[in-house]
Amino acid sequence: MITILGTPKGGKSAFAEELFLKTPGIHLYLATMIPIGQVGRNRVLYHQRMREGKDFVTVEAPTNVYIAAAEKAITLVPEGILGCSCLVECMSNWLANELFSYHKTKEEAIRRILAQLEQLDRKAMEVILVTNTFALEEQMDEETRQYVKAMDELNEKLVERSRGTYRKEEGEWKFYAHMDSGSGSGHGTVF
Repeated sequence: MITILGTPKGGKSAFAEELFLKTPGIHLYLATMIPIGQVGRNRVLYHQRMREGKDFVTVEAPTNVYIAAAEKAITLVPEGILGCSCLVECMSNWLANELFSYHKTKEEAIRRILAQLEQLDRKAMEVILVTNTFALEEQMDEETRQYVKAMDELNEKLVERSRGTYRKEEGEWKFYAHMDSGSGSGHGTVF
């Protein structure tokens, strides 16, 4: 599993898709955003246009991402998820869905997400995660502050479980290998 960390609108999605095209098997693009209002719908349209012409099979999965991926994969290849690579876009949306749409506690939401990612990582050919980092700002309301703290905790756990992490530094994507991550399948792609 590879994690791509960065700020919103920092080029994570384009970079992730570039890497994703290099992975083996069927390309399952696991879209987690629940579009709310016109801004949300515009964001979804932007990402859909980015994917045009690429060999991606989009699965809309605001939660229960592993189940949605496995169900779709079995319709595409006989070996199911074992014959697929997966891009999860985006972890911050998935966490928000668990917390606010499904009213889970922070601990329950993170536990559910990590359990599904563990299954995905064990079975898929490759897994790439796109996730946001946010700065805590003084003017944030308490609910937003708690979400940012939960996102930080989830990101820390994602990095621990990944074989490597990409971060943008001085305008360039840099890869940091995690030799002792214990990450999943062991058949990941070298980028």
